Amino acid sequence: MWALVPLKILDQVKNRLATVLTAEERHGLVVAMLKDVLDALCNSPELTGVLLVTREPKIQSLLSSHPNLHFWQEPANCDLSASIRAASNHLKDGLNASGVMIVPADVPMITTVHVGRLLQGHKKITLVPDDRELGTNCLICTPPNNIPLVYNGTSFIPHLTSAKILNLDPAIVHCEAFGLDIDTPEDLTRLAYSVGTTHTGTYMQSTGISTRMLNQAYKIRTG
Repeated sequence: MWALVPLKILDQVKNRLATVLTAEERHGLVVAMLKDVLDALCNSPELTGVLLVTREPKIQSLLSSHPNLHFWQEPANCDLSASIRAASNHLKDGLNASGVMIVPADVPMITTVHVGRLLQGHKKITLVPDDRELGTNCLICTPPNNIPLVYNGTSFIPHLTSAKILNLDPAIVHCEAFGLDIDTPEDLTRLAYSVGTTHTGTYMQSTGISTRMLNQAYKIRTG
């Protein structure tokens, strides 16, 4: 079983946070969140390796060494869905992966324990929705690409429907850590309350982002 983590070009990430973060802060936040995700995946004994899929030229120099981390450049002019499908095929055909665990780069609350629990209960298809049950924040497929992969922000129901049509008996797992992906200022405020001493928490505290978001939330609550 391999994990697959897609990452956009840093200049294109988290535009919905532009009202509360500068471009430099958004870049720093993305890298910090990615480090937390990679820590959880790369240290999981259930995974053979982790494939980071990106065209970002600076990312390798921004990451410290992680065990079992591999880099793969996605094809040019691919949307997210096509990029993930191509990377999954690469894992299956080029690295003999029996399955793939697709995890976004913006779920910084996950740990190796969360990863292990999902993999231990996995059979053919495991779906972990976001906390709004719109997107798919973790998808485990054995074998890779055994259902059509669609990533457009509302992928949970299409993935679930495809798995049922193919009689793959999908497992649906709700996990708070996987459920919180950071796209909006509201997500960022929720993260500020609970992120702790992770890479992301340290970055948010050192830059003042946590204090800023919590103060803003307090002002909204108190009018």
